[in-house]
Amino acid sequence: MKKKATKSGAAGKQFNSFILTVAIIAVFGYFIMTFIQLRIDIKERNSEISRLTAEYNRKLAENEQIQGIIDNGNESDYFEIIAREQHGYIMPDERVYYDSTPGVY
Repeated sequence: MKKKATKSGAAGKQFNSFILTVAIIAVFGYFIMTFIQLRIDIKERNSEISRLTAEYNRKLAENEQIQGIIDNGNESDYFEIIAREQHGYIMPDERVYYDSTPGVY
């Protein structure tokens, strides 16, 4: 009877070893997938940081330009530029022509 017990004990150890191996592989696979996902997230965040840094620098340059206009006392010229470019205003005695040719933008 002892021989049968050792055979079933060896089979049980082999089964436990198999389960442990599968569990270790699953955990290792999970860590690899998590690592890959984190690398992708880091790359996206770095791209966003670069975009935001460029936008920040552009805004700083725009602010310096506006400050220069204010310092020189040319506010009316600045307001005229803003009114024309951003709001589409024109002077009372000014004529504006629009090209209505199809396909031309």
